[in-house]
Amino acid sequence: MRTIAALVVLAASAMASCPNLCSGNGRCGADDKCTCYRGYTGTDCSGRKCPYGKAWVEGSAEDPHSFAECSNKGVCERASGMCSCYEGYEGTACHRSTCPGACSGHGVCRYIEELSTNYAEFNWDTTKIQGCDCDAGFTGLDCASRLCPIGDDPMTVAPSLNGQRWTVSVDFHGGFPTTAEIHLDIGNLEDGSTVSTRPINILANSTAPFEKTLLDTGVIKSIASSTVDYSESGVVYTFTLQDPLRLSFVRNRWESDCTVAGCQPRKLAPVPKDALEAGAAFVSEEPHVKAESARCSNRGTCDPASGTCGCYEGFYGRACQYQTVLI
Repeated sequence: MRTIAALVVLAASAMASCPNLCSGNGRCGADDKCTCYRGYTGTDCSGRKCPYGKAWVEGSAEDPHSFAECSNKGVCERASGMCSCYEGYEGTACHRSTCPGACSGHGVCRYIEELSTNYAEFNWDTTKIQGCDCDAGFTGLDCASRLCPIGDDPMTVAPSLNGQRWTVSVDFHGGFPTTAEIHLDIGNLEDGSTVSTRPINILANSTAPFEKTLLDTGVIKSIASSTVDYSESGVVYTFTLQDPLRLSFVRNRWESDCTVAGCQPRKLAPVPKDALEAGAAFVSEEPHVKAESARCSNRGTCDPASGTCGCYEGFYGRACQYQTVLI
């Protein structure tokens, strides 16, 4: 009878050797230690693991941005296996920064690599840090402020009311392409928006299609003059705006917006290979004195809540661009 009781005690001790019998989420091994199944953790395997992401801080000694649970910017809820992110971070693994005020409903949250044309794609935080890309007419870190109208300062006199003169140069780098296209991004200084041109055939030795492509964007209202200098080494376009300055930038990209059915937003499709071999297009503005395009014409204050100008005494107009009395 005593022998049987001893065996029962030994059996019970063996069964209870691992903490909580590894909670049914692992197996009991040597030294009474649990080896947890995938997705579970803890001495008794009772806790769930949370998603991992590149650590914002304090990764490993070798790599401070190695993968870490909740990206080291949140607390893992072991009961559910979900991350509770610290303020300013979001995502299943707290792997993204949040956008200020959710862009106030007037913009789109984008990764830093999408907001900057010069950000290296191999940086560790290209798909982690986010910022607001404001809708046309809005500005600010959270897109909460409205843009006010721009105009020419009535207290200054410009020798010419022509706008900017832009030069678009394409160097063929010794190789003469059989077909090549460029796309230009044009910044509208008035409302802060960016529009893209249709493909521009750089082999067309004519200013007419080039001008039409620019005017079709709707940002450029009229062109005072344009020229094209075409040779086997490259092509140079120049165009001068009739209106006072209204462009914040003109820049080239050798990619076009994806138009294939099922294409995901913001995905880009490359242009033909020989276009890439043609060389980059360099865009520059020719320095010359021109009319200002200043918010409220430098003669009023901008109300960011309404996007309207409060003109100083002696000035009026939507952009305070007119003078009523001599001062």
